[in-house]
Amino acid sequence: MNTSWTRSALAATLSTLLAACNGGGGNSSNNGTDSNTPDTNKQPSTVALTPVDFNRLADSALHSCIADTGIEYQEQLQMLECPHLTISSLAGLEQFTELRVLNLTNNQLQSIEELQKLNKLAWLDISHNQLNTINSLSNLSQLTSLQASYNQLNSIDTLQLTKLSKLYINDNQLSSLDFINTLPALKHLTADNNPSSVPGSIPGTLETFSI
Repeated sequence: MNTSWTRSALAATLSTLLAACNGGGGNSSNNGTDSNTPDTNKQPSTVALTPVDFNRLADSALHSCIADTGIEYQEQLQMLECPHLTISSLAGLEQFTELRVLNLTNNQLQSIEELQKLNKLAWLDISHNQLNTINSLSNLSQLTSLQASYNQLNSIDTLQLTKLSKLYINDNQLSSLDFINTLPALKHLTADNNPSSVPGSIPGTLETFSI
């Protein structure tokens, strides 16, 4: 599975998500083919804005990644790409509650507790980290795509992700995949290279899967 996403691809994904959520326009698709997609960060807003508290960002690499976007206010950050930066802590990320798209692949994360407050997230890549659980994502009701491959996940409890349609959890240590039956919108699943057996039942919604 290719986990490398360009800025244009992520921007196109975000543009589509915002159109779906807000009923707005936009012709981009999830595969990032629209090269004219504008930068969606730093959009003007008519609501009161909260200045970014950079002091809360304890990890220097995460601090620099967010600072490099040029944003000044928490609400401006809707898409964030921070791959391959050896980030080990997400402390302070919880202030960006408008985030829709987040790429944290190939870092050194052992915990993602801060993400449980980002309930507008729709696309998340946390693959190639050091995670043994993703249960803190259970309340992300807007999440449609989750990439968590190449971690150390050993079990996943029931995930109440009612909109999740794409799940990539291959190359982990999962002993059971029965939790996939709690995902009512799941269409695409990649879960091979785990020690788990084939689940007792396969969701009828699945269109493609690899176990």
